[in-house]
Amino acid sequence: MPGTNRTGNNHYDVAFLGDSLASLLSAALLVKRGCRVLMIHNTRELPIRWLTSSLLLERMLDLLDGRACCTTPAPFQVITRHQRIDCNGKSSLADELRRELPVEHREVATFLDDMLSLGEQLEDLLWEHRGLPSGRLGNRFRFRRNCFRADIPGRVFRQTLRDRLSDFGEPGARKFLTSLFCGFSFAPSNRLTLAECALIWSGLGRKGGIVKSGLEELLWHRYKQFHGAEEQLHRLARVRTGKDGSGKFLFDDERVATADRLVFADRETVPLCEGLSAPPTGRLVHGYVSANIKNRISPLLTRRVIVDGNPPLRLQIEETGNAAFCRVENAAIGERGLASTEQIEKRLTPVFPFVDLNLVAQNMENAADVDLRSDARPALMSAHERVVFDHGKRYLCSGSSVIPELGTVGEVIVALTTTNELLQATGKPPL
Repeated sequence: MPGTNRTGNNHYDVAFLGDSLASLLSAALLVKRGCRVLMIHNTRELPIRWLTSSLLLERMLDLLDGRACCTTPAPFQVITRHQRIDCNGKSSLADELRRELPVEHREVATFLDDMLSLGEQLEDLLWEHRGLPSGRLGNRFRFRRNCFRADIPGRVFRQTLRDRLSDFGEPGARKFLTSLFCGFSFAPSNRLTLAECALIWSGLGRKGGIVKSGLEELLWHRYKQFHGAEEQLHRLARVRTGKDGSGKFLFDDERVATADRLVFADRETVPLCEGLSAPPTGRLVHGYVSANIKNRISPLLTRRVIVDGNPPLRLQIEETGNAAFCRVENAAIGERGLASTEQIEKRLTPVFPFVDLNLVAQNMENAADVDLRSDARPALMSAHERVVFDHGKRYLCSGSSVIPELGTVGEVIVALTTTNELLQATGKPPL
């Protein structure tokens, strides 16, 4: 069958089901370390829109000799009722803040600089710790010890963005920072810790970016270069799992493959295993796409926009040939409900004046068993239990399912965690 490994049989160390940036990163790193890997997936296109770089991603690309896909960061805007601040644009962020926040622009700039520095410290810490902190007592102790050695105060894992914003006297400064972090993460300010804000800004505020097509090409090239195998998910007829976490895959032409360990690259593939349920993501996201708005987009508008509101909106404008479309994401924050299509279009009227968007709902992270996060633990400190689930026998390698608040940085952290867990399980040295 396509994907027969180097030993001439159809048995693998690890099998991935589905598509995610985290799973492709993990698979590429695993095959380079000598693991036999099978990917059963739908597409080679990365299912991620707001792609950002990070210190951890750059380190992984170094391991894969792949810095060629690095570039300048993509610009984005934060739009509130009284502000429009461009990030990574022609003007420096300091100039943007000085124009829009004349009273507290220095304080806001200092806060963002502190967040960027803290984010890089945390990424260094997570690299040294080999991924997310787990619930095991020894692992938690080692993580806290590493925090102490890195001079990272424990309060950043407890203090929330709302607590920190009380230090700002001007409503405009509080509104901008709330819109920036809560609008990107779809998490309320009283649940978003400073550690999570720092990791978000380490991606959004970084001076380097990533070319999506280049990253896709690189990761798939490295995966195939080191003899990684692949199959199409639509050809998978049945999955049988063992109590030890192993998997047996039956394809529609009666071919069979087996793997010692099973990794799910997205939540939608978990139900392929009978009796197995995916852990909740902690948020419910709806997506919409507009009609063709080519030549009706303001030249002042960037292609990625965060729009303040209740709930906030995240926009991505995509142009293909003679067409341009706006993709809109929104989520419930706290106990607030999702806005209707009509409410979203009304909210976007100042952004797209005199434009009829005609939004159509798209299925995104909208599984029936997903509830808003009810536990009080920070997202970063509770994410490991969603990576290693089903009593630690199987893995969920998807940042959008495990720690969606962090975007691309979350994908990379999940990839780091899963890769090191699998390397340890297969007896190979960690990253």
